Amino acid sequence: MSRSHKSDERLTLSDLFHRYQALYDLARPIVIFNSDMMDINAYILPPELLEAAGESPENIQRVIASSDELALMSLDPYQINDFNSGIPILLRAVRFEHREKCESGGQINDKLEKEIKIALACTVYNGIERMRHLFFIRDKIVYPSKDASREVIIQQLATLWARNKFKEIDEVRNRKHLNTLWSKGKRSECWKHFFAADNLAHDIKNWAKIFNKAKKKDIDYEINFQISLMRSLIYCESRATKLRKIMNTISDNTANNISESKNLRDNLAATTEDQKRSVSDVLPAAFCGDINPSDLFPSLENFRCQFNTMRAIGRYYRGLPADFTYDGMIILMDAFKIRAQWEIMTEEHKTKEQAFWVAVLDTVMSSDDWHRFYNEGYQATKNGERFSVQRIVNNKT
Repeated sequence: MSRSHKSDERLTLSDLFHRYQALYDLARPIVIFNSDMMDINAYILPPELLEAAGESPENIQRVIASSDELALMSLDPYQINDFNSGIPILLRAVRFEHREKCESGGQINDKLEKEIKIALACTVYNGIERMRHLFFIRDKIVYPSKDASREVIIQQLATLWARNKFKEIDEVRNRKHLNTLWSKGKRSECWKHFFAADNLAHDIKNWAKIFNKAKKKDIDYEINFQISLMRSLIYCESRATKLRKIMNTISDNTANNISESKNLRDNLAATTEDQKRSVSDVLPAAFCGDINPSDLFPSLENFRCQFNTMRAIGRYYRGLPADFTYDGMIILMDAFKIRAQWEIMTEEHKTKEQAFWVAVLDTVMSSDDWHRFYNEGYQATKNGERFSVQRIVNNKT
């Protein structure tokens, strides 16, 4: 145990919630073991759990729980399946601040929500403009104007996703939303936060030239990559709005001494069917939006380092200052190993998460450049220092 305790006393999940809250430091990782499927004298931490925790074993707090006690927590189905299989699960407490009710009665967008909206506008503008050039190279169709070619792309994009898993795709609303985002993202005061460019439209036009002699499958691959970035940030935008509303409801309930419900906690943790997202759903948002999706989806907290690494890669790719950590370098090495085996891996062994890592590695720089980057970064970070870099984009963002 990480705190002094009699050897025959094992803290349970109920203890943690109701009796011994002061014993545990909620700033440190907590591992929950299934009391029905373990020797309670042995708290064995699997290597992959230690890696995800990013902490030394002595700094990880242990708790035992029964399946019935698990109802106290808001967990996603994967965590519940692991627990029922006897695999310990890693949790982190996430702190949310109380919110005072607005005197006007309205709701103010959170700082993170505002950042996501700006990132989404820039990503939509950048993505649509890149797709416009790629469509012309692939299809050789000349439209009467740039607006006409853009509208064709927006019409296609509007059919690809719903803002909620259980709602029908609203193409009219999606088209309006995308046009608004494109107009906002076109402004230099918007995209200059995300791209080290003097003229983004000019840079995109130069970038597209590398596809002039590309095969159709390679152009389609790039189009799908751009779509994945926009889709991922739209998921995050929708979640940010939902999270703000949930937090306002919880704060109002607290002010009125109304007990929170399990459903409200589940919505806060994003473990409900309409709110939960996988790592592969939101990993692209870290790359293009300079955000950490675990700030929106607490159930993905254990992937914070992976998101931060992808976030740094995205900043580096767009020519912005980027900081990499030692843990980030280890994540990069794992991605290199996947990339090296990608062509010979069978489809059933490939995951969407791995596919995005491969796409990013191929997009950002060559294999040789990546390995030089890694070697320099590893040496700089192995003693706990950060590897701070900024790429000269040279019209290739």
